[in-house]
Amino acid sequence: MKKLLTIIAAGAMLLAGCSDKTEEQTSNDNTQSWRLVSMYNMYEPEKHGAFVDDQKGMLEFLDFKSMEKSPLCNDATCKHEAPGGGQMTAAEKDCPAYGKTNHPFLYGGKLCWFKVTEFEEREDGLLSQGLQLWKGDAGGGNEKQLAEIKGLTIREFEKALLKDRKLWTLLNSEPIDPNNVTQPSHFELVCFDLESGEYKNYGAVSEDHYSCGFWVYGEWDGKLIFQTSYNKDDKPFMEAVHEYAEKHGMSDNEAMAEYTGVMEYVMNYYEADLSTGEVKPLSTPEPACITEKGYYYAEDGRLKCTEQSGETVELADAPNPADVQSLNGWLFYWRNGKSYLMNEQERKETEISIGNWSPQWIYSDEVIYMQTKDILDENGMVMDQITEYNQKPISELIV
Repeated sequence: MKKLLTIIAAGAMLLAGCSDKTEEQTSNDNTQSWRLVSMYNMYEPEKHGAFVDDQKGMLEFLDFKSMEKSPLCNDATCKHEAPGGGQMTAAEKDCPAYGKTNHPFLYGGKLCWFKVTEFEEREDGLLSQGLQLWKGDAGGGNEKQLAEIKGLTIREFEKALLKDRKLWTLLNSEPIDPNNVTQPSHFELVCFDLESGEYKNYGAVSEDHYSCGFWVYGEWDGKLIFQTSYNKDDKPFMEAVHEYAEKHGMSDNEAMAEYTGVMEYVMNYYEADLSTGEVKPLSTPEPACITEKGYYYAEDGRLKCTEQSGETVELADAPNPADVQSLNGWLFYWRNGKSYLMNEQERKETEISIGNWSPQWIYSDEVIYMQTKDILDENGMVMDQITEYNQKPISELIV
């Protein structure tokens, strides 16, 4: 991201973005054979940019060429106020850029996204949310619901795999009791057909546990590669925090952050056949990341890559597999307190210095990164935060 977006400049860009430009920028599909989508995987290669969340529920498009952000709204008269924000008159309508930050992606020239529904009571007396899949024009309008599932949901940061006309992901049962206490939950493998709106549930892929999570790595050899996890203590989070606090002689508030840092997870790795939905334990090494160019993993202290041809090559000393990210044809990872980039074509490791910011994408040999900036009042107290996107040439980051 080339420039810092000041509050004034950002506001001007948001207003300027309410034009046909938004629809033009986001009208084409990308040409990858598959890709991952989530709140952190909203890159649209054909449009040279990405969808971003303004942290207040509004979906924007970040143009990598200009580094300008525009709300996903084509109404030139819209003030981009949040629905129910108290600043709209009865005659004003909600801005269509809101409510679309749960897995937004482009398909067939349309914007698709998930909506989580309200809690409903189940037959067993517990409460659970459902999920709807929607599509419409990128800038608002012609919106319609494609599918709805009861009793299963997905969080914005969790990943789904988009391949051809199918969207594959895991959905969480995530029930609560009438007192709002979280109950054990499990994951089910679901595939949505983006043309017909039909979906198929292939059933549970995990047992009921507390503090569950999952990670979709990508597609390899016609299979969806994913991991499920749960807290080894396998009890309600606050109950585990309270026990940790009593054991270490601290308050629950003090224990919460510390316990989160030492939580241990039980992880299970699987592969699902994309033609049949059959799920089996993973038959390949536990992945660090998967791209169309290779299957990356750590073995014997080395980072290795199995290519599409089946050949395996050694690349570098192995980082923690959880620290490896795929960034548009590059790998980014940490090892022993240092940061590295590796171009997937050249396979050459380069040490870089990035300070305290977080790389998000790489575009035209520039790293695009995100920073959160505090907005202070006259007394120096934090009253708000804004997210800024900037970019730096890779050549300026090399150590």
